Amino acid sequence: MCRSSSQNSSKISLLFLLVLVISCCLTATAMAVELKPGKGIPDLGAQLSFHGDPSARLGTVLQRFRDGKFEAQMNASAQTPNSPPVVWAAAEIINATLDEGRAPDPYVVTLALALPTAVDVYIIRASGFTESLLNYASWHSFVPEDHSVTRLRTRQFEIAPGESVILMTKFVFGPIQSFRLALETPVELEASAFSSGIYHTAFYAFAIACLVFFYGFHAAMKNWIGLTYAFLFTVALGFIAFIDGLLFRFVYPDAPQWHSPAGFGFLFALSGVGLFVAGRSMRMGGQETFTSTAVSGLSILSIIGFVISLYSPSPYTAIAAYILLGLVPITTLIASRLWRRRDGNVQISSMIVAAISVVCVCGVLAVMAMGWANSSVLLPDAVKAAFAAMLLATMTSLTVHMMNLRRNHAKAVKAQIEALKEEARRSQELLQAEQNYTRARELAALRQRQLATASHD
Repeated sequence: MCRSSSQNSSKISLLFLLVLVISCCLTATAMAVELKPGKGIPDLGAQLSFHGDPSARLGTVLQRFRDGKFEAQMNASAQTPNSPPVVWAAAEIINATLDEGRAPDPYVVTLALALPTAVDVYIIRASGFTESLLNYASWHSFVPEDHSVTRLRTRQFEIAPGESVILMTKFVFGPIQSFRLALETPVELEASAFSSGIYHTAFYAFAIACLVFFYGFHAAMKNWIGLTYAFLFTVALGFIAFIDGLLFRFVYPDAPQWHSPAGFGFLFALSGVGLFVAGRSMRMGGQETFTSTAVSGLSILSIIGFVISLYSPSPYTAIAAYILLGLVPITTLIASRLWRRRDGNVQISSMIVAAISVVCVCGVLAVMAMGWANSSVLLPDAVKAAFAAMLLATMTSLTVHMMNLRRNHAKAVKAQIEALKEEARRSQELLQAEQNYTRARELAALRQRQLATASHD
């Protein structure tokens, strides 16, 4: 009896311990982040804990963080279905440098987050003194000091040796919820800004060079389908520039009210132009088919969606734009299959690359719509990779397709020329035979006349 009671109490203790471990995993009770001398933290994602109360104020959220009510998993929530999602993120940071009379270490918080609606960054010191490091809102004019290339950055602040501070950030997300929050020294910030500038310069130089070749090749071939696809990728590159904030920086820095119409305009322009071009590509012998008419007609939905976005730029409108945009690579792949049936096989490698790019683009759109990405996969980088894959795949497919058509046309012309040469040779031989026959008849007639004359004599 005692042994049974002891076993039951052991099971209860184990069950209680298991519940305690699970609750500790679900509750953010992480240790404070220790800073090494002269070094920052390139990614604070693993050290952050989250709280999804969009209506709470800073003081309330700070108290909840100290009480351990933050969670390890990010779960953004919105006040209304038509408002953007909000989440608070926090981490305790300790400067572990020994206090030997050295000056405080300077730091800057950087944030890689595409199209944020608003971001507030605070530092709360042990004394309770709170510093506002960044107050960004998409409805404010562009402030160069708040940006480092395509990232947001705070003003410089200091953490003394041995000091403990709480970094508190309020995110009001736009359409993308994947981000990377970093704590950098001024030297690290300069180095990361330089490498980011090189990366973006290389990407845009590569994309523009491909588009110039795309336009030039298909203009020389007089292929209007290829030119329209080049225009489609030009719009896509403009959308990527919008995501990177380059349009906000260089085109309308003092007119933030154009931010939402520009974003939805690019989204619906991409789907509208892509569906229209895919529909035009599905015509057979210059004649409309049911498939070409239906796919081209879907572009009207893009126009309707853009008009709706001007009055209701809600997350539901963005999801509708993503769905229409996801149809573009699918219909493009269908169009390429129709080309193979109609005009002969193109190289199978281009079809494989096109299929892989379709999967990549649809995957990026799904992650963007569902918010599945984290700091390890930044969606702007994934969008750039998908764009490059689609651009190369489409260029390869259309270029090889045009070269195949030209090659088949050249073969047909060559075969026709050979047939004409053979016919000319036979005509020449027939003419020669006819001339020989005429000469033989004339010679025979001459001999007959000579015989007749000799006989008369």
